[in-house]
Amino acid sequence: MWVPRFGLILVILAGGATAQAGDDERPLVPPSPLPTGSAAKPILSRWLKGGTEVEAAWGAWEAGERGLGVLAPAVALRLAKEVRREESARRSLLEMVLMDAAIRLGADVPTDTLRRRGFSTPGVATYLCLRKVGPAHVAAFEALDEGWRTGSRAWFAIGGYLQQARVRKFAQRLVRNWRLERTLRVWDTDGPYAAFRRPSGAVPGDGFATVPKAYPPMPQRWLSLRSSASRSRLVGGPYPVYGSRSVHRGKRIGWGDAGGRPAPDVARRAWLLHWLEGTRVPDLPRWAIVDLKWSGGRLFWVRQAGVAVLDVHDRWRQWRDALVARGLLTRQQCDGLAPNVRWAVLDKRRIRRRPILPMPAVRFAPRIPRGR
Repeated sequence: MWVPRFGLILVILAGGATAQAGDDERPLVPPSPLPTGSAAKPILSRWLKGGTEVEAAWGAWEAGERGLGVLAPAVALRLAKEVRREESARRSLLEMVLMDAAIRLGADVPTDTLRRRGFSTPGVATYLCLRKVGPAHVAAFEALDEGWRTGSRAWFAIGGYLQQARVRKFAQRLVRNWRLERTLRVWDTDGPYAAFRRPSGAVPGDGFATVPKAYPPMPQRWLSLRSSASRSRLVGGPYPVYGSRSVHRGKRIGWGDAGGRPAPDVARRAWLLHWLEGTRVPDLPRWAIVDLKWSGGRLFWVRQAGVAVLDVHDRWRQWRDALVARGLLTRQQCDGLAPNVRWAVLDKRRIRRRPILPMPAVRFAPRIPRGR
């Protein structure tokens, strides 16, 4: 098993390159002596360009420690080379050292290299949050906005960075993927009705990897939505993201994840609302409930349930139009956008002689505003 570039899991390295169980310390010295100052540049450059994995790891570490910006292109090239090779735990650790050096030296890393390394890794997310917003940021968020990486710390970091930059393409994706949930509770009694509460929770996870014996100290990047004295703020906005860096000199490096992040669609709503600060828009929560009193009959049901659906459509349309007025969406970007609502019917009646009919199909009327 290994640490994949796109996620960190429990890892134990096996084979000759692995530190032996009896080793308490690793030799934290370069594979050959290094001179001080600029005299080390040719050696480090050679290690980065064509050296072994151990030499490349030390080359990246020393270049970052010494602040040798002239070696930034060599670091980026070696990283591009490594991410194209077969994935393994040892190679992932080498990529971690190279990515850390790229951040410290301000190297220009191509988008494809970042993608292969993994947009979800803290190093890549940190790198992007320190660079000028561009296509790489949009590509990274689009990749993270699918599957298990949605709502990850990297998702929050890059999304928050795009939100601060007021990127239109990001705004369009937020509106398209913003999911709403509505529960239609049907009663045969008069209110008031019981309050509705949405369940919540988080799933923790952790892992570790064994550092090869001849490797340099291992720099590790962290992302968190919680501030502390040891973290610096990478991203502001409704959900600030903080970054930190630690250096491990032992033979084992670990990761931890305690959960506790907001649901992605809660964040989407908060980002949109932050853009609309000062603009009057109707309430449109992520989760909500609509109570109806049952009186029987198909026409009554279609009319009452249809009114509930149209109300959500109208509220969503006002949010969209406010974004257009703020210049965050264009009329062309509104084409094809529609509320993404999941409806559920909860039968709370005491007498259930007649079944409740399915939700009526109510077509969304775009009514795209004039203007930009």
